[in-house]
Amino acid sequence: MRKRTINDLLPVFAIENGQLLFKDGRVAVGYQVQPLEMEKAPAGAYGHLNEVLTGATKILPVGATVQKLDCYYFDPFRVGYTDKSFIERSMINHFYNRLVLRHRSFLFISVGNEKQPAPNPVNTLFAWGKAFLVSNPFTGIEERMLKLRRLGREFTSMLAAAGIGTTPLDENGLSDLYRMYFNLDFSRPIRFTVPFTLGATTPCSGKRSCTCCPCSTRAESLSRPC
Repeated sequence: MRKRTINDLLPVFAIENGQLLFKDGRVAVGYQVQPLEMEKAPAGAYGHLNEVLTGATKILPVGATVQKLDCYYFDPFRVGYTDKSFIERSMINHFYNRLVLRHRSFLFISVGNEKQPAPNPVNTLFAWGKAFLVSNPFTGIEERMLKLRRLGREFTSMLAAAGIGTTPLDENGLSDLYRMYFNLDFSRPIRFTVPFTLGATTPCSGKRSCTCCPCSTRAESLSRPC
């Protein structure tokens, strides 16, 4: 049985210039979305929004993907007491630290290599981590990144005309969301707080050295400082 690592299952190859570079050669750009309160919108607003979204998708090339990611999580209710009246402070005390359902929306647009064949049950070798469908999936990656940046600006400008606000995610924003997604914790960014350095002979995490061993053997704990 072929051994595979966690890295084999993760689709992202790198995060550069505010874009996600996938292992199959696709590139994606992400935005945090400030959606509309459609509960307060009149009936005609739904039809107008549908027309705007239809027009925005028409500017994208064939094979492009648009994904909206909605994250719901519970977070303790905490508000400061500064400049609050007695009634307001009483209400804050009543709800303080109670869990509140939070919501964050994200939008991603991705385009791929035009020479990449459409996936089907026969040629999805990349999905099994065995091979790429083209010799080099990163051929022309710079052109795709420039093209996606232009398409992203046009797409979000059309959304802005309908009252939908978007904020581009930079490298830090994409990295934070990537880790929060795989940890299923959207309440706060997940960052590495312990420094990871390279010692004289072994990598070090904090003040402890690390060792690499196959998953089929028992890991050995080391306490020798670097």
